[in-house]
Amino acid sequence: MKKSFLLFAVTFLVAALNAQYKKASFLNKSGRIYDVGTAARIQNGGRSSSIGFFVSYGKEKASKRLHHWFDLELNLGNKYNYTSPANNSTSSVQVSGKTGLDFAYRYNLAFFLADNSNEEKKVLPFINLSVGYTYGSGHNNNYTENPDNGSSLQKYPIENNSNIHYGAGAGVVYRINQKIGIRGSVAYYGITDTGNPAYNYSTIAKHPAVSVGVRFRMERDDE
Repeated sequence: MKKSFLLFAVTFLVAALNAQYKKASFLNKSGRIYDVGTAARIQNGGRSSSIGFFVSYGKEKASKRLHHWFDLELNLGNKYNYTSPANNSTSSVQVSGKTGLDFAYRYNLAFFLADNSNEEKKVLPFINLSVGYTYGSGHNNNYTENPDNGSSLQKYPIENNSNIHYGAGAGVVYRINQKIGIRGSVAYYGITDTGNPAYNYSTIAKHPAVSVGVRFRMERDDE
């Protein structure tokens, strides 16, 4: 009985390990792409620009110009400063603060404008569309009023703690070789849930962004 149980346990363990290997093997199948890099939001209207960091994964085949990838991005907070009328007062109040961290998950569909099947081509320009979701930590009322006279604001700051963002952009991949390249891109993003402009100041608004990263492309044959 013990031998039968031991044989069963060993067989089960081998099968489980083999299954886990097959699940993990998709990470290095031919055509898989992975990017690591940094990005920057470029804002105006009293909002400072902010830096972010991202990792990406997707798929790119030499036989097709159409390719795609997902971004997982961590964005650092940005500062903001604006003027709001004060209720029950003829004076204005200067409002300033800083947003918290936010995380973005984004899908990108892109098209190479050059023949990416030609291994001699080092520079591959592309255009892309994207849609994603952003979740922020919130500013937790971490802002100051000057003068702080106790008057309520007519326009309060709101941080877009969660929103859907969408955009379009263009970029270029410079292939150092068939496995490693540099990706640079620019994009313009719109966002949802910005509040009522008459009563709210959105601390994150529609904006352009730039990014640059190192791209790794897998060359192993599919199994």
